[in-house]
Amino acid sequence: MPVCWSCKPRRVAACVLCGEERPVKARSPLGPLCGGCEWRRLRAKAVCERCGQLRRPALHTGTEVLCGGCAGVPQSRVCTGCGAQDVTYYRRLCPACSLKRALNDLRAGGVPALVRQLEPFLQTLERSPNPLTIIQWLHKPGQAPTLRGLLSGEVAISHEALDGLDRGKGTEYLRAALVNAGVLAPRDETVARLRLWIAERLETVDPGEDSATLRRFATWKIARELAARRHRQPGPAPHATTMPRQWITMAIDLTRWLHDRGLALEDLDQTLLDQWLAEGPSTRRQIRRFIAWLGCEPRGLRVPGNPSGTPVLAMADNDRLRALRHLLEDHEAIDPPLRIAGCLVLLYAQPVARIVRLTSDDVDLNAETARIRLGRDPVILPPPLRAALAATLERAEAGHPHHWLFPGLKAGEPTHPSHLATRLKRLGVPIHAGRSSALAALAYRIPASVLADLLGLSAKTTARANGDLKVDYAAYVARRT
Repeated sequence: MPVCWSCKPRRVAACVLCGEERPVKARSPLGPLCGGCEWRRLRAKAVCERCGQLRRPALHTGTEVLCGGCAGVPQSRVCTGCGAQDVTYYRRLCPACSLKRALNDLRAGGVPALVRQLEPFLQTLERSPNPLTIIQWLHKPGQAPTLRGLLSGEVAISHEALDGLDRGKGTEYLRAALVNAGVLAPRDETVARLRLWIAERLETVDPGEDSATLRRFATWKIARELAARRHRQPGPAPHATTMPRQWITMAIDLTRWLHDRGLALEDLDQTLLDQWLAEGPSTRRQIRRFIAWLGCEPRGLRVPGNPSGTPVLAMADNDRLRALRHLLEDHEAIDPPLRIAGCLVLLYAQPVARIVRLTSDDVDLNAETARIRLGRDPVILPPPLRAALAATLERAEAGHPHHWLFPGLKAGEPTHPSHLATRLKRLGVPIHAGRSSALAALAYRIPASVLADLLGLSAKTTARANGDLKVDYAAYVARRT
């Protein structure tokens, strides 16, 4: 019976490169190749030892690194458009030619005036160093329909039109790319997303006086305070809306709980408040912000304070130095940016949220030392990290206009702190315990005020570390004066 290509029986053999028993994807003069090795062979590039050109190295029985022409091995998967030796994606075209063809098809189907307006964004996609990733990005459900709608005029080229689309995270990435290309004006996405979230959550509350009260609290109290704080402290802040969302969520939950019992906010007393707090998790204590804004103190309403959390125990110095030695010495298996981030945590007690905001302007790289600015004065990195910092700096300056040392998936934004923390934990870097151990080791040797300026931490944090260690620098100051 006929079978499809996916169900077609495939011959299994030992791959000549990796030695694994896998389905045969291609055959070479050396033997069969599996799918992964064939993919890497098609994308590989090397300088031919005879002609000196950068081409795909041929698999042959000799010992020299030769291209297909010099080795006498015919090459498959050659682009019919530009002649590049690469994987063929669309009708025997390489990824770059396939991307160019896809973008030209989008241009042909759009309104000329809108195409000219979106041309900077389209050219940015066309100049991407990894066109295969862009092709896969365009084929996602939230990208191609939205982009076609922008080119055809069905979707206006504005933030408000993109806010009205319900196509998941793809719209956020597309918006960031449009802003980065200069098609859309920049705006504070942190405040904008919070306001959209507020409007969506308030729709679930029954209309009435309590709904208006919640809207005033969320819009004129929480969102306005966040906007003012973001104006004073601009820049990436992925966790800036965590607490505001909790405050608004708790206020909505309390209002719903009262409505289910036929009551309103004006009927709230201490007994009802204690009952609502007892029935839910400890996060309900965040209702304190809403209670204070309502002005319920004259009525005697009080919310108990949060219990003091368990302090983070610092790891032993030997364990921290062992993890640090692994990052410094294993330079081949660990990505250079991860080595830099892990050493900043274990050596200079830097929080991950501050590490992701580092740019190439914070780096001072010369022939002898590598310095990075964490606070007012730059600090010196260990010599083994100089090559890793140079590779990270070259990567940041090559493909990202904002020169983030840790660029994220969204255009013009750094990586999310949670993502970087997850990758560091996979390497065995204990972030919280490692930071506490590093801060304790530094606080034992350096006064709090000097340490705060050096690491960019608050004086309160370094003074607390000195207090925990029972370190007194009064005698040191007396000797120096």
